[in-house]
Amino acid sequence: MRIVHPLIGAMLVAALNYAQATPLRMDYQITDLGGATYRYEFKLTLDNHDGTWAVGNEWDWIIFGDNNFAGALNGFDPDGNGGVGSDWTTLGFAAPISGITFSAGGHNGPTLAIGASGVSLPGWQPTAVGEFLAWSGTSHILIPDGDLYWSSIVTGGNARTVEFELANEISSSVPEPSSLALLGLGLAGLSSLRRHRTKQH
Repeated sequence: MRIVHPLIGAMLVAALNYAQATPLRMDYQITDLGGATYRYEFKLTLDNHDGTWAVGNEWDWIIFGDNNFAGALNGFDPDGNGGVGSDWTTLGFAAPISGITFSAGGHNGPTLAIGASGVSLPGWQPTAVGEFLAWSGTSHILIPDGDLYWSSIVTGGNARTVEFELANEISSSVPEPSSLALLGLGLAGLSSLRRHRTKQH
């Protein structure tokens, strides 16, 4: 029989608490605006990929770019203090989003407020699979695919941490370092070939 160390057991329980099911999927797209400024476009969709959605479910206080545990998860709040010195400028959103504010504590980062007053009903209550929320903004922080986390603090009006979920980068106009390196090697090769041909003639 294998004995699990109490510390490892506690870590497993914590991990399970952060892995609660959600029927929502968040996607984002990055555009390089130059000058180390990036435009992010977000889409939070009820896709019910885990089969847990039921009519009447409601979400509010959705944190995107969640920066928890003093930076262990990447986000738009580099100093981890919930907005002071944060790096996010809102460009646009539509109803039912009523504004974008900041959260601090266990979950830090820019936060969608839905309804009249932040963490309260009414929230976002989709009525069919495929409904979504969309918003955009800019940041000087580049968070590539596989590094951007989001979470929801309130579900259905009841204070409950949902989870840290990984967002999906659907496309990007920001060149990847490996692509830039390959492009540089290709250009260097062409230049070398041109010089070689010039010497032969």
